[in-house]
Amino acid sequence: MRSFLVDAYNLMNAADDLGFAGRGRVRASQALIELVADWLLNHPREVRVVLVFDGARPSEIPAAPPVGGLELRWELNRADATLIELLERSGAHVLVSKDSEIVNRARALGHEVVAPLAFYGELRLDADARDERNLRLPPSGDDVDYWLEVFGAPPRVKPIETAREPLLDADEVNHWLAYFGEDPEG
Repeated sequence: MRSFLVDAYNLMNAADDLGFAGRGRVRASQALIELVADWLLNHPREVRVVLVFDGARPSEIPAAPPVGGLELRWELNRADATLIELLERSGAHVLVSKDSEIVNRARALGHEVVAPLAFYGELRLDADARDERNLRLPPSGDDVDYWLEVFGAPPRVKPIETAREPLLDADEVNHWLAYFGEDPEG
């Protein structure tokens, strides 16, 4: 099983829409966790992702990860050391960081290194593709049942009967009746 070891704050600083500037540390961390969890749920291969955050876990973020295959590590002032320790363990690891010290150590150990924006692009591309696929699918029966429960069944509308003009006027009807041997006056 491949393990992606992610320098979480490094990734969030590289991706503008995940950055701390607009969201703050807690919301940016939550957004990254949700994005990675979604990616893992829809990933065709069995992979593991370890998000290593440099700091204490905010109380707003649950200690347990939202999905299997995701590990959250909160390392106050030792995130780099933790990433290096994880890289030194046996297995196939992919480091997601641009920190030169960690990148150099990963390469020396023979591990693959992916730039944070490239990994983020993969996460976003996968999420965007799923969103687009979902937009094209008709709603499932469960979706319809749910929305009917929420909003109620639509009121039954009796179809409006429109007055139709006769296809034949009285003279034409008499003509055809006489033609078929019927008495038009009859």
